[in-house]
Amino acid sequence: MGDIIIIGVAVLLALSLWAAFSIWRGGSGEQGLSARIYIDGELISSIDMPDEEQELRLEVASGYNLLSIGPQGARIIESDCRNQDCVHIGPQSRPGSVIACLPHRLLILIDGGKEAELDAITR
Repeated sequence: MGDIIIIGVAVLLALSLWAAFSIWRGGSGEQGLSARIYIDGELISSIDMPDEEQELRLEVASGYNLLSIGPQGARIIESDCRNQDCVHIGPQSRPGSVIACLPHRLLILIDGGKEAELDAITR
């Protein structure tokens, strides 16, 4: 009987921690998020985060970027820039997150949902 109580308490503790972490991270899927796409500092599009993955090819004079937007956030999945930093940054889904491709002068800002939280504080 004691083993069942210990297992029950452990399960309740695990569920409580999971729920607290989900609330702290903003839940499973932010509502009202959008991706604002800037090229050369000019807003060219604002796209609401869709429920299913979508791809958008962004053409600039010096090349292209392939943007994927879906429930996991926005990310560059392909680019013909030399350093590929924009591809390696991965999906961004928190308000205030930024994806940048400097060679193509492309900037994608994640906006909406809950207010942006601090990632870190530096001096």
